[in-house]
Amino acid sequence: MTRKWHWFVLLLLLASCLALVKSAYESRRVFAELDKTRQEQRRLEAEFKRLDAERQAQGTHLRVEKVARDKLRMHTATPGITAYVDDAVASMANLTNLANPASAPLLGAARNSVRSVNYATSPLLASKTPPWRSRFVVGLVAASFALLLGRAVHLQILNADFYQAEGEKRFVHKEPLPASRGRILDRNGLALATSVALPSVQVDTKLFNADVNASATQRKTLARLLGLSAAEFADKLDGATGTVVLRRLVEEPVWAEVKALGLKGVQEVREFKRRYPEGEAAAHVVGFTDTGGAGLSGMELVYNDELLGQAGQRTVVRDRLGRVVEDVGEQASPVQGQDITLSIDSKVQFFAWQRLRDAVRNHNALGGSAVVLDVQTGEVLAMANYRSAEANAAANKRAAKAGSKGLRNSVITDTFEPGSTMKPFTAALALERGPWTPATRIDTSPGRIVIAGAPITDSHPHGVLTVAEVIQKSSNVGTVKLAMQMPAREM
Repeated sequence: MTRKWHWFVLLLLLASCLALVKSAYESRRVFAELDKTRQEQRRLEAEFKRLDAERQAQGTHLRVEKVARDKLRMHTATPGITAYVDDAVASMANLTNLANPASAPLLGAARNSVRSVNYATSPLLASKTPPWRSRFVVGLVAASFALLLGRAVHLQILNADFYQAEGEKRFVHKEPLPASRGRILDRNGLALATSVALPSVQVDTKLFNADVNASATQRKTLARLLGLSAAEFADKLDGATGTVVLRRLVEEPVWAEVKALGLKGVQEVREFKRRYPEGEAAAHVVGFTDTGGAGLSGMELVYNDELLGQAGQRTVVRDRLGRVVEDVGEQASPVQGQDITLSIDSKVQFFAWQRLRDAVRNHNALGGSAVVLDVQTGEVLAMANYRSAEANAAANKRAAKAGSKGLRNSVITDTFEPGSTMKPFTAALALERGPWTPATRIDTSPGRIVIAGAPITDSHPHGVLTVAEVIQKSSNVGTVKLAMQMPAREM
């Protein structure tokens, strides 16, 4: 389409050149006819002067004749002589008509026109225009149009792609279309993490500063609604050009109040904010993202590629004020992120975290962790962590020094001694198989036993303990003696 417009402009310029040349030719022809008319008028003027002189001479002759007749008593010429003179005058007139037939009808008009035309004030009749001058003007105009035509060919054909690309750099912009991050769901389809589109408030500084109707009270109200102090608000706008973001991801009621102020240049841009309905209860499992929407910990980090999606793009034309005039080209729609479903049950997760929190507080512990499994499938139904205020503050300090966040899933990251964690399983198997009961007594003295040359000891001798006390005291010797009385196949 652009090439067709180029050729149309070139044809229009060529037609203009031809019209100008034709106009110059017609002007030259008219000037030539004016020169001929001027020569004819000069000839008629000379003829008129000659005839006027003859008239004056004839008038003088009549006065002489009258004086001669009245005072000198002389007689007039006979009719024959008069007729002879008249014939002579008529012959002279006929000779004049034969010499120039066109002069007779123009003779009367010439008397009036010569007296009415002021030759000194007529530039066309005052002097004869040299032929080279008109040719020079026509050549100069033709050269000018040729120069313009060459320039048009240079811009519209030879370097059209370059200039079009340079123009697009200034007016055509590519805008990203953000993709919504995928949701994280529990086993029942309830959201553990979701994205919500919220407005980010920004201002066009040129329109905002040029708004003469905006009062100082309105601007103070704008800063207050966005949670900015007067100094912070002024720092963001002083010396700034273009578009300035005042506050990202504000709530819908806040944006409604900002919009109601009616300030020019205040705009909104929709961005996605991550929301976590379960809050702290599932925070260690789900994790969190940064302001750009990238996962930093937990499932947000592990499945970041699947959740992230792919941003789209559109190409727009903006005017000098930065406003979108129109969309150009095809729009690449964003691809939304995938949803991830966990084995976590949000209700079990909350109650596990609640009971863990209460236990840590009641026992003044530094922290605790809890895991709830489905015994049939081994799926994790809940994975909770809780730290006391002192432990949480210490962890945050350590994380700040390391340059990371203070959110850690202790169930996965921390290590535990395997022996102590296996003692309840050994006791449970013994109680299930029998004949042991929680009150069955086991002698653990002297607090030391050697198995296959390897000594196994308690922290200190406990003597005789029941099965329940073996678990309570975490006795290594009691657990070993209990396990040695059961078949190895079952262990």
